[in-house]
Amino acid sequence: MITITTADAIIHTLESPEAIADIPSPNTRAALQAAYDAGHWELYEPPQAEPEPLPPDWPAFRLALLQSASFRLWSEALPATWREDLKLAAIAANAEALQSIYTHCTTLHSPGHTAATEWQQVADHHRIPITF
Repeated sequence: MITITTADAIIHTLESPEAIADIPSPNTRAALQAAYDAGHWELYEPPQAEPEPLPPDWPAFRLALLQSASFRLWSEALPATWREDLKLAAIAANAEALQSIYTHCTTLHSPGHTAATEWQQVADHHRIPITF
């Protein structure tokens, strides 16, 4: 397949240069032939499909947070029930619940900007849709 760009910047896709002869309109056929003869054509390359985004990696995310000294220090300052809820939301891979519980927990004990920035990098790296 080829694409031919006519003088009026219209791009036509044809099976081959020989297919120009099959165009019913004499004006279009002449415009395509003139553009082809002038070298205004190229091989047609179909658009490439976008690769599917990788899914969130919840196990690696949970492990990374457990290995974070700042997260452990912050979470240990929370009431046990809220810490448990936070953990269960992460285990269930429920981003909406995790976000809601985390937001509430920050009202109980602020993690600080530096820690939240570190955790956001972990979430982004593992494609977890949460904002710290």
